[in-house]
Amino acid sequence: MDFTPSKRTQDYLERLRAFMDAHVLPAEAVFRQQLDSGPSRWAIPPVMEALKEKARAEGLWNLFRLSNLDYAPLCEVMGRSPIAPEAFNCSFPDTGNMEVLERYGTDEQKKQWLTPLLEGTIRSAFAMTEPDVASSDATNIQASIVRDGDHYVINGRKWWTSGIGDPRCKVLIFMGKTDAANPDRHKQQSMILVPRDAPGVTVVRMLDVFGYDDAPHGHGEVVFENVRVPAGNMLLGEGRGFEIAQGRLGPGRIHHCMRQIGVAERALELMCRRSRERVAFGKPLSDNDITQERIAQARIEIDRARLLVLHAAWMMDTVGNKAAQQVIAEIKVAVPEMTTRVLDWAIQLFGAAGVSQVFPLAYLAATARTMRMVRGLAQETATSGGRIALRAAQFVDVKAGVLRNNAVVLIDGERILAAGSGLSIPEGVRVIDLGAATILPGLIDGHTHLMLRLRREETYGQHLLTKSQADRALEGAADARQTLRAGFTTVRDVESEGAGYADVALRNAINQGLVDGPRMLVATRGIAAVGQYNPFGVSPDLETFPTGAQMISGVEEARRAVREQIGHGADLIKVYADWQYPTLTTDELRVIVEEAHKLHRKVAAHATTADGIRNAVEAGVDSIEHGDGADRATLETMKRNGTFLVSTAAIMFALTGRNDAERAAIDKAIEAMRRTIAAARQVGVRIAGGMDASREDLHGQNAKQLQAMVQLGATPIEAIQTQTVNAADLLGWSDRVGSLEAGKFADVIAVESDPLSDITELQRVTFVMKGGAIVRDDHVRTGTGR
Repeated sequence: MDFTPSKRTQDYLERLRAFMDAHVLPAEAVFRQQLDSGPSRWAIPPVMEALKEKARAEGLWNLFRLSNLDYAPLCEVMGRSPIAPEAFNCSFPDTGNMEVLERYGTDEQKKQWLTPLLEGTIRSAFAMTEPDVASSDATNIQASIVRDGDHYVINGRKWWTSGIGDPRCKVLIFMGKTDAANPDRHKQQSMILVPRDAPGVTVVRMLDVFGYDDAPHGHGEVVFENVRVPAGNMLLGEGRGFEIAQGRLGPGRIHHCMRQIGVAERALELMCRRSRERVAFGKPLSDNDITQERIAQARIEIDRARLLVLHAAWMMDTVGNKAAQQVIAEIKVAVPEMTTRVLDWAIQLFGAAGVSQVFPLAYLAATARTMRMVRGLAQETATSGGRIALRAAQFVDVKAGVLRNNAVVLIDGERILAAGSGLSIPEGVRVIDLGAATILPGLIDGHTHLMLRLRREETYGQHLLTKSQADRALEGAADARQTLRAGFTTVRDVESEGAGYADVALRNAINQGLVDGPRMLVATRGIAAVGQYNPFGVSPDLETFPTGAQMISGVEEARRAVREQIGHGADLIKVYADWQYPTLTTDELRVIVEEAHKLHRKVAAHATTADGIRNAVEAGVDSIEHGDGADRATLETMKRNGTFLVSTAAIMFALTGRNDAERAAIDKAIEAMRRTIAAARQVGVRIAGGMDASREDLHGQNAKQLQAMVQLGATPIEAIQTQTVNAADLLGWSDRVGSLEAGKFADVIAVESDPLSDITELQRVTFVMKGGAIVRDDHVRTGTGR
């Protein structure tokens, strides 16, 4: 694959960029002023016609007629300005409508409508979406197109009819049913050309998008009442509407996605400029670590998204739209998500100005967020290649805390489209039937150590001394795979345990698909007081002996440790508030929390003593790990503060004492946990859970923490909630994981029986899916059809 622009495209790019800088960007303010001061917001600002005349004179006109790969970079440049696409006669819905006419229209239809559209003398609209049905599934369309002699009679109500407000709009492409009784649902629909001025076409109202009217083009709700059009206006033939929709959709995705990349590029440019110009607390914003990190991350995400879209464009040009379905699905997920993220970062940097009309960011954010939502369901109008339906006897509704029958989860790419009881499955979707199984969302381990694999008789010091970083990284990859296959699709890895920043490398390798494993939030090295953390008993002569955490003393060392770890990729900060007795001071803890929160990272505190827990909670940490010795007063403070208790009870149940004294100590610790869990539940503290896996025989046994919670008095559903919805909130990822809901990652597991009757069922997972990809399927009964 070679994405280097062709000579022709490179020439267009140079001229297009020059035109944008010289004419389009300076015209934005003029366009808004003329629109606001004109006789109506639905009148065309004169500056637009002047721009179009200049662009056409320079040969920058109808550029969408190039190949997908040639047009893509041009579309990105135009996407930098909301008014640019029209200036070059490349705006939607006209481009899609022109492509439909060019591909499917008759000579007469092209002469009447395509020629003036290509000349830019008229505009058009596309009427498909209906208010009363889920129109993302085109087979749901209810509007009717009925043959009556030499005419068709059209009835229906449409909305989000883009372009209908433009006074130059002269024609609509209308989708409706010509044969509702056809047994093939994909041959019931047709598309037909409807003149805008046909009797019976009534615009009921114009619709705002996040408060913006998108004048002078807009999006209207339109009623079609006994509208008569000549039979010659039918496109391609009766029953061909779904086919046309598929052909229209692919190029449109490229156009929308590349324009969104242009939006992101402009947001990043504004972000960089603003960071240099603004000073806060005595220094430019550009000097802040978080600003530098976000700018760098934006650069990475934009470049990655661009390559995805160029790959999709290349595939469409070389192997066709149908073969490119999967990559098209990828870009319509990845690009809007990237754009909204970059815009959010830019708006935050601008502060109050970012949400005002003074800068373009607020409007660009509204359009990007709209595109993201359109992406979420618009795939239903395309063919169903790449989509999956999971079906099982029942599923655990973790939010409601109940078991529901007739489970269906509809999946497109890595995201869930819909989940519930008895959902209808679209024709042709690949069905994975899990029979009598029970499905749940992928589980979350809130406290694990993938980088630590102690042998049974091995001490912590021996492990650090004898294992290289390469050994530790490879062991971490093996532990990650075991954890994922056990049904844990997400983990919070709370310290690399002497493996330095290898957990960051493992997280990145998993995200890049180099190794199999759960999504990871990583804490890197942890922070402990000098001399107060493993390994103990090491000769003082061995000054370079590896340590399990980053040792600090004093608030400035604490502050530096936080900054250093985040700079090296930490997603959260782990501290040791005690080790048998309190270690870090309250001042040290407070500065760690302050610095971490400033950089939008949460703080997890290892604490088992009453004083250590109290100190950490008063310092403002986000979670207490273990927390066995918490007193009621501190638990009540945790409840008020929203501090999580992360139980790791399973590790104690897994330990076996070598003598009576050790066994007694373990039993005593378990009883302390039982009292703490009971009090926390009574007070209302949010509880999450983790296995604290750190031994070679415990990785992949993470579900034993669920069993431990039940043994400590929780109900099975409460235990499951600690490692689904509660854990998702703990991570700050409740919008991504933790439940089977539309828009979240398609992380799904299955067990043969009901885990609400026997929590140990979750130790016998038979099916694991992460992000729509099947990791494990012991059922071996996939298929297609219904």
